[in-house]
Amino acid sequence: MADEDAAIAMQEDAIAMEEAAAAAAAEEAAAGPAAVPAAGPAAGAGPAAGPAAGPLMVPLPDGGAAAAADGGGGGGGVAAAVAGGVGGIWAAAAVQGDAYQQRLADLDTQGRDLKRQREAVTREARNYQRRRQTLLGKAAGISDRDLEELVTARAVARAKAKAKAAAPKPKAKAKAKAKAEE
Repeated sequence: MADEDAAIAMQEDAIAMEEAAAAAAAEEAAAGPAAVPAAGPAAGAGPAAGPAAGPLMVPLPDGGAAAAADGGGGGGGVAAAVAGGVGGIWAAAAVQGDAYQQRLADLDTQGRDLKRQREAVTREARNYQRRRQTLLGKAAGISDRDLEELVTARAVARAKAKAKAAAPKPKAKAKAKAKAEE
């Protein structure tokens, strides 16, 4: 079941990436070649950038990688995004990055929630200890006779509550029916 869920999730990610790549390719085609930034040593990208740098490795959802030359594609999934050129690659990376950013945001929120819970538990334990110390301090000032009376009163109250709970409850009396007049 978990394998099926993982496979479905990977398919959904691949579909989303392909849609983003197609949209980016359409935007790039509509904008023309002037909209695509130059890549290479002159553009400050370094000597390894550009079509002469060799195949570009694009991660696939299954953990592998697809090699694609400038503008070419090699298979489905994210590699199909390379067919759209540089814009397709960036669109695929943006879709994948959004998923990672969302996961990081979720983990951050979960961490803050756990921190609040830990602080609440610590605060509750500290308050409990304070109440206990206050009661013990008050009890230290009570005389033996007063303490004996308190214990007796509590025992009587507990016995009354137990007897009341054990006593059968009286049933409600039936209401008298109104006599019909003739």
